[in-house]
Amino acid sequence: MSAIAALPDPPEPLPRVPGPKLAPFSPTARADIEFIKELGNPAKDVDGHVWKVKINGMAAPYALKMVSIKTGL
Repeated sequence: MSAIAALPDPPEPLPRVPGPKLAPFSPTARADIEFIKELGNPAKDVDGHVWKVKINGMAAPYALKMVSIKTGL
C-alpha cells in the first residue's frame, strides 16, 4: 500500500523567482479554466493528457496535465 502525501503545515512559501505562481492545491479551490487545445498525441496518450489552458482569464497560457486514476486497486 502506498503512503498518501500531505502538505507541510504551515505550507512552504512559493519560490522567489520571476514567473506566474499558482497557490498550493486545496480541496475547496475554484478556478475558471478555458481549454484552448490538447497537446501531444491523444490517440497514443492513454494514462494522461496535457492541455493548453487559460486560468481565471489570465493572459499567459498554462500547461495542465490531467491523469487517469484507477480505483479499486
